[in-house]
Amino acid sequence: MKKILAVLGACTVMLVISTGCATRKTGARETVKPGELAKKYNIKMTLTHLTDEVLIKRFGAKSNPFIAPRSLMGINDFSVFEVVVQNNTQAGSMEDASITVVLKGIRLLYGGRSIAPINQFKLSDIWDNEGRHAHGREYDISKMKYTVKRYVFPNTLKIPTGDTYSGIIVFMGRFPAYGEGSVHIPVMTADKELIGIFHDEFEF
Repeated sequence: MKKILAVLGACTVMLVISTGCATRKTGARETVKPGELAKKYNIKMTLTHLTDEVLIKRFGAKSNPFIAPRSLMGINDFSVFEVVVQNNTQAGSMEDASITVVLKGIRLLYGGRSIAPINQFKLSDIWDNEGRHAHGREYDISKMKYTVKRYVFPNTLKIPTGDTYSGIIVFMGRFPAYGEGSVHIPVMTADKELIGIFHDEFEF
């Protein structure tokens, strides 16, 4: 999973249009037809798969919360993405041009399966259990919890106009050796009315 997904790389797209840069397929395809609401917003998103090598370089090899622990090997694995969201919307006549992304609405889809990302609490809990089994000899749990809190995408994210957010999304599951997958990230107004869905495809 990790090695093959490295081809994903980084893709910057407008919210409602997927350019196909994260897939081996060719051609652009429209993800959501831009309606009047979507036309009021100027939102850009970058999705980057983070390989183990990148994660180790960035967060270290010993107490890295984004590398799946041994206790999950053969059962589950982590698939880690970094997402950058820019809200470049000009407020104009809108009372609130903020945008909202809810973590539980994000999905990794493959083979008829749908996986939601794990949140900060779940990821910290996994490492709490792993640390207890290791009797505290291998992991700096406090450091890992700090990293999780600082970098992992919150349950609900609100981005005011003119602001940019960068965070990490962690999926946990049993992933296929090959096949196609896609990541879907709904973006909503401050009142949680759907603006559009960022949709990027990849191959395992």
